[in-house]
Amino acid sequence: MSDASTPPPTALAQLIALDEAERKHIAHVLHSEVGQSLTAALLSLQFFAEGGLPADEVEGVADSVRDALQQVRALSLQLRPPLLDEIGLEAALRSTLEQIAQRRGFDFAIQTLGADTSAPTWLAISLFRWVQALAETTPEGESLRIALRHDAAETVLQIALQGPLPQCWREDSEARARALGASVSADSGGLAIHFST
Repeated sequence: MSDASTPPPTALAQLIALDEAERKHIAHVLHSEVGQSLTAALLSLQFFAEGGLPADEVEGVADSVRDALQQVRALSLQLRPPLLDEIGLEAALRSTLEQIAQRRGFDFAIQTLGADTSAPTWLAISLFRWVQALAETTPEGESLRIALRHDAAETVLQIALQGPLPQCWREDSEARARALGASVSADSGGLAIHFST
């Protein structure tokens, strides 16, 4: 991802950057501080179990701590997936879609062309959040299809389902498009979002 292309209006670009910095900080705190505290609690419980406390009681509390630790890790990744920074937009989208699809019960396919090579950071973050929001409202049993193309002239995100598009997809996409200076078209085949770059 590069920052060479012209971002959206300055105030919006700053808002996107601030929002992502806050998400990154919260994800770090959840992972590093809360996660470590829960891990320490789990180790303490194991120590108490070895010391003679009733194993079934300790195990019940330990299960609760393990569940909380798993939820903290999942929330941390959802807030700011490290893959977006580490290996790019396509890998982050695939990873996030796999997790959401498994949890919500739908399948997906993603096709990208040029998405990781030259998309400005603000655009990659915006596209990631857009796809994440739509995936979170994809109906169970659906087949989500995503095509993302980025070149010097424009970026196009196409999203389709086998069935009808949820109304919230159109509303959310129109609002995001207005904020980012993109255009959205919707038909029976899905959504197409166009960014001029």
